[in-house]
Amino acid sequence: MSGDANPGAVGEQVEGLAEGKASAAPRRRPWWKMVLGGLVALLLVAVAVAVGVGWGWWFLSRSLPPLEGRLEVAGLEEEVTITRDDRGIPRIEASSARDAVFGLGFVHAQDRLFQMDTTRRAAAGELAELFGSDMRAIGFDRSQRIHRARWVAQQALATAAPQERALLEAYAAGVNAGAASLASLPWEYAALGARFAPWKPEDGLVVGLAMAMLLQANELTIELVQHALNLHLPPELTAFLRAPGNAWEAPIDRGRFVEPIPPGPEVLDLRNPPAGWRVEGASESLDGQRAALWRRSAEEVVLGSNNWAVSGTLTDDGRALVANDMHLGLGVPATWYQATAAWPDPSWPEGRVRLCGGTLPGAPGFIVGSNGLVAWGVTHVAGDWFDWIPLTLDPNDSNRYRTPDGWRNFETVVEPLKVNGSDTDDEVRFRVTVWGPVIEADQLRTMLAQGGRGVEKRRRNGKLNVMPLAEPLYALRWVAHQPEAINGGILRLNLAKNVAEALELAPEIGVPHINAVLGDAQGHVAWTILGRIPRRVGFDGSRPEPGWADGSARWEGWTDRSDHPRVVDPPSGRIWTANNRVVSDPSQAALIGTGTYDRGARASIIRDRLDALKPHAFDEAAMLAIQLDDRAMFLARWRDLLVGLIDADPSPDPRFAEVRNLLVNDSDRAAIDSVGFRLLFEYRARVHSAVLDWLLRPCFQADPDFNPSWLLRNEAPIWALIESKPMHLLDRRYETWEAFLRSELIALLDRATRGGAPFTSWTWGARNRLNATHRFSGQLAAFGLQSWLSLPVIPLPGAPSDMPRIQGVSEGASQRMAVRPGREELAYFQLPGGQSGHPLSPHFQDGFAAWAAGTPADSTRLLAGEPVHTLTLIPSATVGNPAR
Repeated sequence: MSGDANPGAVGEQVEGLAEGKASAAPRRRPWWKMVLGGLVALLLVAVAVAVGVGWGWWFLSRSLPPLEGRLEVAGLEEEVTITRDDRGIPRIEASSARDAVFGLGFVHAQDRLFQMDTTRRAAAGELAELFGSDMRAIGFDRSQRIHRARWVAQQALATAAPQERALLEAYAAGVNAGAASLASLPWEYAALGARFAPWKPEDGLVVGLAMAMLLQANELTIELVQHALNLHLPPELTAFLRAPGNAWEAPIDRGRFVEPIPPGPEVLDLRNPPAGWRVEGASESLDGQRAALWRRSAEEVVLGSNNWAVSGTLTDDGRALVANDMHLGLGVPATWYQATAAWPDPSWPEGRVRLCGGTLPGAPGFIVGSNGLVAWGVTHVAGDWFDWIPLTLDPNDSNRYRTPDGWRNFETVVEPLKVNGSDTDDEVRFRVTVWGPVIEADQLRTMLAQGGRGVEKRRRNGKLNVMPLAEPLYALRWVAHQPEAINGGILRLNLAKNVAEALELAPEIGVPHINAVLGDAQGHVAWTILGRIPRRVGFDGSRPEPGWADGSARWEGWTDRSDHPRVVDPPSGRIWTANNRVVSDPSQAALIGTGTYDRGARASIIRDRLDALKPHAFDEAAMLAIQLDDRAMFLARWRDLLVGLIDADPSPDPRFAEVRNLLVNDSDRAAIDSVGFRLLFEYRARVHSAVLDWLLRPCFQADPDFNPSWLLRNEAPIWALIESKPMHLLDRRYETWEAFLRSELIALLDRATRGGAPFTSWTWGARNRLNATHRFSGQLAAFGLQSWLSLPVIPLPGAPSDMPRIQGVSEGASQRMAVRPGREELAYFQLPGGQSGHPLSPHFQDGFAAWAAGTPADSTRLLAGEPVHTLTLIPSATVGNPAR
């Protein structure tokens, strides 16, 4: 063999070794050739990487929207000008409301197409059309289809007023034109191998239903859990645990609620417990799986919001001032989209309408904002908007159920379930009654179990009995299932010219039930509920009622406008809501019903801060300061409890002295460097979950997955027990309440110092670190690129509950706003992200820093600023098809 080594020589050497022959060793390659070869290889790799990155950049950049020039679009009546400022906020100038709504659909599609597409598909149970055979998507679609969101929206659209239908059609045309304006669809479609289906007018209503499901679906099981409590607990104990109100309640009408009194030993004596409360066989350890789940439930964010308004008698210009911050899950992109829209109208001041505020991609209209004459903000109403109907089956035919008109057959609905990448459709089957869909046994169990945990295991084991309820089958009647209660009425609210006009519209606005706080340029303020309220006859809606079968229990239409809950111009000039019990008036409270109300701490802190401000001190900066309030007022009595417990301990744990110092000097705010606050926050959660663990033991024995986590929000009964310390309601594992409380503190300290960690490392910021991501961030984790699609992972002040500044790991203020109608130039609007959903856009996350820091109000304007880009849309007779 001569010359340099080559593939043939290597092959000959291997072959010779295999035959037992001797072979000559190859000559060593000259060093300079080896170096040169390595450099060439590195250069080729670098070129390949550069080409790959360049191609990827080019591919991604093709889906960036055109922002300049003139563009012909189908579906427009007259020209529309869209300018964008230095933050990407669009200002839509149109010749009519219809074309302005078209423009809003256009910019939504340009900046947030994939987000709005997934929103409509999630509500309608059509995610598998995007995500393919992913079993999570298929399973979600199956569970979602029973709500029939698309059918409900289609029926609502068919009966909509002509003007409303025209606006929904204009919005859909705008979305399709915006999608067609992109050189390629957003990168998520390529990643999924999916197409964008043209937007339909009904889809704007489907997206509204998506928000109803987000806010209300977690409350669907309240009646069933109440029913289970009634079956397994003494009625006096159930009433105590479900007692309405507590010392923190702050209704607008300033009413008071009576604190609950613990039931006596004749009701329940845990020192001599009945069989249902036996310790043996239950999960006694608070370190167990269920206890850990309960603690997480006790610590979780209550999705909702804050809003308030002050009348013109308190501001320096006589205009009302409205503030709003909605608390939702945080992700990429942000939930809301900021916009300004204007068009001529001679009936308005200066001859034109101008809307500005926050919009929901996928839905026409402004959810929060101002039109120059009226400003509005919204929060979730924790009311009762559904009823579970126990079905009476025909003993001779299980396919028939009893109604007031006699036996009736179930209607079976069969719908195709399309799966991306599959040549054949799957199908979904479910049954429907005259009242609503049937919730089958497995669906009911999934609802009752926490997140479905444990249900699959039992199904595999063939054990399907979970919570033994009195009836085997239920139908669900939900306002969100009623086409006559669904519409695009938010567009009508957007054009109200004063508070009185907005109040008249409120009962007929078909949106998720929300607390609307209103203020107008004349200084009037009001609160009401947007959305239809069912008129219940024969029952109060607090539990499943069998009277539906014979007609003694029923809905008789909707509450009259004259009875619709409202508070107008209260003497204090101040109105506020924070997912609390907004009114104490029995008649209004009965109409709203009982839901998963917040404890009231946020509302009372907001009320007190508003009360403390002097007239004419109300401005935008003062409103932002309230929204950023992270004081631990709610936990003050828990701090006093722990300090007293430590001081009275005859043989204190050696760690108690340091803990006491932290509690006294470092627990008054949910600051990122506070150790004392974290101790208080987690201690309260432990105590709550432990007490409920032993009080609800018969429920757990009936169903190991029973987890009415919403009971953990009810502070009043647990605090009443801690204050009165009734021995008969203390688990017999403890000699005294003090012994129980001390054991929980020691268990928490053991956890905090596990592995020898010092207290100083156990800060609130170490726990409360933002983790807000894009739905595809996880797929990039293997390449170390997840941060490319995520918000910065940083510690943030605020807490998941009980203070105005709500902030959890992946939940928090999805926007902040304060505005006076007619003085929008002074207003602010903050988003936890940017306008665009495109990672190459300069507006992908450019609002995050101001939101995280709580930047002063005058630096985050509500109105779109000076134009940086101008795009003119020109009507075209050509109808394009954006599906690709």
